Amino acid sequence: MRFTFLRGVGIVLAVLLVAVSFAGMDGAQQTAQVPAAPAGGLDSSKLPDVLGIHLGMTVPQALAIVKAKYPANLITLSYTKFKDAPDAPWIARVAAKQMGAGLNSANSVDDITVTFSAPPNPQVVVKIDRAVQMIPPTTIGNLEASLIQKYGPSLVQKTIHTNLSWEFDEQGKGTPVPGSYICTSFNQPAQAGAGSPANAGELQFGPPMSQPIEGQITRLVNMCHDQITVTTLLDPAPANPNQLVSTLTVTMIEHAEDLRDYIATAKYGENAAAAAADAAKQKLQKNAAPKL
Repeated sequence: MRFTFLRGVGIVLAVLLVAVSFAGMDGAQQTAQVPAAPAGGLDSSKLPDVLGIHLGMTVPQALAIVKAKYPANLITLSYTKFKDAPDAPWIARVAAKQMGAGLNSANSVDDITVTFSAPPNPQVVVKIDRAVQMIPPTTIGNLEASLIQKYGPSLVQKTIHTNLSWEFDEQGKGTPVPGSYICTSFNQPAQAGAGSPANAGELQFGPPMSQPIEGQITRLVNMCHDQITVTTLLDPAPANPNQLVSTLTVTMIEHAEDLRDYIATAKYGENAAAAAADAAKQKLQKNAAPKL
């Protein structure tokens, strides 16, 4: 009887552990919520910027700044469209560069890429990358001071290699979390064709190209809990603040908006693909040979 009792207890414990395990999984899924958009939408003027281009800006607003600051012949628009929908192509990103002067005239000294979210949600700036060659160079101390003045003193990370990082909420408030992980993930679909709408890259969603987005949401939410990050890399990066530095790279991402828009894009694309497949099936059935 004792053996039977212990065996029974073991079975009960095993069942309980399995139940707790599933409950934990359910709890994780329930807590993995897509961050809600700010009431009234994003106010881009409150969000961080690079060269006056703010996260959350509309496509026309961002393009106007790029066109005002970079030569027209060195600006490239990249277009994307849904493979299975009649929607017109849209601008997925804009890249621009500035060439050097004199002996450096053959080299690019300022490169910027602005990435926009995809439809069906209104398109806004969700990522900005900029790399600058400073001629003449400046001291690393001066450059750090300039960055802190621009993005605030609430650094999330400052390593021995002078990687400076900031976190913000979607109201533009610095929200550093001590020891937090700096998220660099980005979800917007990458397919885009440079040049013109006629050369747009085609997006295709749904099987067999990808798993349904509903099954990926928990993973995507848990992959990055940051709302907005700004990261910089100074090269070289010694401890001496008087060391001269000639290169600066800056990357900023609106993670929350990126995630919301990517999920909406994926659902829209999946529905378009399903509708196209259904239309093709109906056409095939309509053209089928009659039964004899």
